[in-house]
Amino acid sequence: MQVYLARSAQAGCEPQCPEWIAAQGKIDTGAVRRFKRVLSQLGERKVPVLVDSAGGKVREALEIGRLVRAKGLDVAVTSTVFTPCAPADAACRKAKTGGALLGLPQARLSKCASSCAFILAGGTRRLVGPLTLVGVHRIRSFYVYSRVLRTYRVTSGRKRLVSERRVAERVVETRTSQRTYDQIGRYFAEMGIGEPIMPLVLSTPSDKLHWLTRHELQTTRLATDWIDGEQLLSKAAMSTALPAPGPRADSPAGSTVHNPALAVPPN
Repeated sequence: MQVYLARSAQAGCEPQCPEWIAAQGKIDTGAVRRFKRVLSQLGERKVPVLVDSAGGKVREALEIGRLVRAKGLDVAVTSTVFTPCAPADAACRKAKTGGALLGLPQARLSKCASSCAFILAGGTRRLVGPLTLVGVHRIRSFYVYSRVLRTYRVTSGRKRLVSERRVAERVVETRTSQRTYDQIGRYFAEMGIGEPIMPLVLSTPSDKLHWLTRHELQTTRLATDWIDGEQLLSKAAMSTALPAPGPRADSPAGSTVHNPALAVPPN
């Protein structure tokens, strides 16, 4: 999985362009390390996570989900299209120097499937738009059988390992234990996801995907808001672009004006 701090490449948004964590691709063994690196870049700042993934390793996805919840971040199912810097674009080069890659959110047909659902579940708010997909299925488990060639040296009657080399490997799919599903059920409960999620997981074969309907996303609470990352960041850009409301001629001095177009539904 690629994990980067991204900054909007939308023209005219500087100097307050929205930023987010772009997490996309297969969830592999290095995904947690990359996620922690980006979180360390943020410090105390909070930005949303935009995710697009077909799944991957369960343990890593659970750990990332807990990192996201501990940080109090929102998660939106939306991919990121990165934008290369033009040679004369000083603002672009400055953003990259600061550790962020320029890009644009792209919601259409973005997905969060299989173990990616655990990352989505970790979001304080979980954002799924009408053009994005969330899928679940039973967990696939594997045993890895390795044949290793070891070379030893005997010195003064003691055997010491000199080298070790893997010469063959065989991967065999096996039945996922009930213990694993119990762990996943506890994780969903910990994240506030409703009980109906586990029957959907358990009833879908591991070689297929059940794409959740809007009703299922709402009843399982795997989605808290029916918007995507593009809409979320568009609202963020609007709120930074608008001047702070001041006194109006038809309202008492010091009162503020509420803009319902910027309101985000609560959890």
